[in-house]
Amino acid sequence: MNIHSVIACSRVNGPGRRMVVFFQGCKRKCHGCFNPQTHPLREEKLLTPREVLRRHLEEGIEGITISGGEPFLQIEGLRDLLSLAKEEYGLTTMVYTGYRYEELSGMASAEKVFRHIDVLVDGEFDITRKEPTLLARGSTNQRFLFLSPAYTIDDLCMEGRTELIINEDGDVVTTGFSSIPQRRSHNKMDRTDSMLWNKKLKITKDFLQDSDVVLYTGDALDFLRQIPDKTASLVITSPPYNIGKPYEKKLELDEYMEQQEEIIEESVRITKDDGSICWQVGNYVENGSIIPLDILLYPIFTKLGLKLRNRIVWHFGHGLHARKRFSGRYEVIMWFTKSEHYMFNLDAVRIPQKYPNKKYFKGSKKGELSCHPLGKNPTDVWEIPNVKANHPEKTIHPCQFPVELVERLVLALTNRGDWVIDPFVGVGSTTIASILHGRKSAGADIIEEYIEIGRQRIESLLRGRLRLRPMGKPIYTPATVSIHPNADLFESVMRKQR
Repeated sequence: MNIHSVIACSRVNGPGRRMVVFFQGCKRKCHGCFNPQTHPLREEKLLTPREVLRRHLEEGIEGITISGGEPFLQIEGLRDLLSLAKEEYGLTTMVYTGYRYEELSGMASAEKVFRHIDVLVDGEFDITRKEPTLLARGSTNQRFLFLSPAYTIDDLCMEGRTELIINEDGDVVTTGFSSIPQRRSHNKMDRTDSMLWNKKLKITKDFLQDSDVVLYTGDALDFLRQIPDKTASLVITSPPYNIGKPYEKKLELDEYMEQQEEIIEESVRITKDDGSICWQVGNYVENGSIIPLDILLYPIFTKLGLKLRNRIVWHFGHGLHARKRFSGRYEVIMWFTKSEHYMFNLDAVRIPQKYPNKKYFKGSKKGELSCHPLGKNPTDVWEIPNVKANHPEKTIHPCQFPVELVERLVLALTNRGDWVIDPFVGVGSTTIASILHGRKSAGADIIEEYIEIGRQRIESLLRGRLRLRPMGKPIYTPATVSIHPNADLFESVMRKQR
């Protein structure tokens, strides 16, 4: 194998303490790549897989991470290294590639490589979509493909993005996913890793077609009337529920419905023929009785010719504790389309398979993976934490959208460069999700303080400082509580404290 370099122990290139092997040679040469010195197709260090492991493997190493360069340009050596690492040394394996999984599947011997990989991170690095969280990838377009049950997305959230290692010669090596310049010789700095966050967004107060972001302070109807017909690929919002929150004036139910109908009519007007509208609502509560708002609003959408594709149940774990009824722990997202021809990018939002290594046991496909390698459909029941006191995204808004909820809809129902519109944008969660994935965003709110917080959140995002909950991160379960397999319903057993 032609190897550029090896880091014997790293904590930012995958779960736990890992040995990192950088292959030499890459034809893609992504702009802003963290490892441009690995691009040239020249001979560096010729080593066998066994030599790599014997020379560099330390005690206590959990796994091996392969990067580059492009490892799949040396597919036979990659296969042998991974096989040796797993079968003889018991290491977990993680591989970064600029290819997409679909491209690799057409390569000879690729399937033999896949069987030795626990996590494959695929896709070219895109400097305009740099990962803002602590997930172990360079940009948000790259996908985590879990080819074995060894890890979940939670394991790929690192403690930091950059690691400085001083080797025996006193040289400083920088590794990870940061834009911190790397030291070369004679104190020269490599500044090729310029951040996405140097990018300038055109942010305006009124709607302009050439804006990147619009944050309008004022009435939602006035805002929508600025927008030309068939502009938006997605209108997504969570309107006031008319339950007396600080940002809303409680109306009689008939008056509230009339107001909503006006907003919905304008939303339909500005949506493209292949676009979608997602209306996230809860319950109207009066005198202890609840009325599901989705049931009340549904006829308005159908009267305007829209078609309901999904009634998505958003389940969350925290909320008010009811005394005279069961505590509410879900809300609903109604996803409508204007026509039978609509955008739906399922692959962009697949989630890890429950049994990722499951294979056909008979027939012509015997031995092949029986589930989709990119993951499964996330279904129409989504468990995503709501934004409460300890949530990393919490602001002063009492009913704040979690960015993760919007991200899934933005990725599934739009393409890069499309307009995403939110008539009740609040503190800008829809805007954040749109910017993260290269979409344009426009939103309005009548409360100026919320719009200002939205601006501050955008600024923090562009500087790489905004705290976000990573999309797909598993729900936290306290380590001290377990459910005994033989316990009765709701009976929990405390684990013994060590």
